Amino acid sequence: MLTSLSSCVFGADIVKCEEAVYTRLEDLQGGIIPQSYGFYLFTLRVDVKIYDHLMEHVAGPTPAQSGVAQMSEEKQVKLIHRVQEAARAIKLAGVHKADAMIIGRHMP
Repeated sequence: MLTSLSSCVFGADIVKCEEAVYTRLEDLQGGIIPQSYGFYLFTLRVDVKIYDHLMEHVAGPTPAQSGVAQMSEEKQVKLIHRVQEAARAIKLAGVHKADAMIIGRHMP
């Protein structure tokens, strides 16, 4: 297992780092983060190979679509507490902000 995820810079290294992050978060998968089904190298043509990460699809609104601004202050506070609890669980699993940037890199 990689000990320093911040050392990931290029192609296959990034895949290994992202896989290491999801391995560290294995106990949280299917709960506060989507289930990871693994990382795979696909051959599209003889000369084209790509890595991909297969994950559980989680339906629901994006943060922009969620209507947080229209929620009561009480609901907003509850949401903030849930997000803080999730962040704490991720940190306790050994994944820190720099590591999580790897996960979020592909988000729109």
